[in-house]
Amino acid sequence: MIDVWMRGVAAQLLAQPLGTVLNMGSSGIALLEMLPRGAAQRVVLTEPDPVHVQALKRQYGSNPAVTIVHAAITEASGPATLHRFNLAHAAALRTASGLKTLFPGLLDAGQIPVPTQTVEAVLQVCDFDTKAEHVLIIGASGEEMAVIDALIALNAMQFFDHIIVPLPSHPLYEESADGAAIRKRLESAGFRVTSQDMSDPDLPFVYMRLNRDWLALVAERQHFAEAKDAAEARINELASERDAAETG
Repeated sequence: MIDVWMRGVAAQLLAQPLGTVLNMGSSGIALLEMLPRGAAQRVVLTEPDPVHVQALKRQYGSNPAVTIVHAAITEASGPATLHRFNLAHAAALRTASGLKTLFPGLLDAGQIPVPTQTVEAVLQVCDFDTKAEHVLIIGASGEEMAVIDALIALNAMQFFDHIIVPLPSHPLYEESADGAAIRKRLESAGFRVTSQDMSDPDLPFVYMRLNRDWLALVAERQHFAEAKDAAEARINELASERDAAETG
């Protein structure tokens, strides 16, 4: 079912010129595979697991538009430990506390040291052409909210017109967020749900688009609020000067 949904998302993405597609983590690679070669001006893939990195290089190494970044996405660059499991694409920097509840047969498959990059560093290898629309696919298990918060802190969410992200029914990894919190954070940044796949109610995926009209309205209201505050401050200042003159 999710393949059918992703084909629909891919068709919607292809309806406009695509600039950069940033795919963080190989658990989001399925959608990227549905986009024809050359559909985007640039594709940036981040992946911490060296086994998956080699597979990505075999698949995309001959494509000059694709940049593969062998790193996990973290708040600060440096060494980190990747937890592997017997479930494909479940590897994460965090322990899979909630995921083990959801999948009782989940088994640890070892830990390996991996390099890391910050969100800010990854953005530096992207090209955000203002004449194209850009896509963010968050497939870094357990790091969804951390990535979103980092983008908001960098004032970089508006670089992306489209976001595809999982919305787990409850936190799957230690200190990670559930889908309700992730969706709320994205909506507060101006994104609105276009479609979602509910074939797995415990791990639905959602496709959201940035509502730039809403962002413009928020910015206009902020401008008016600041102008009002400035005017009131000036009025109070003039009133104080008048009172001082009258009593002087």
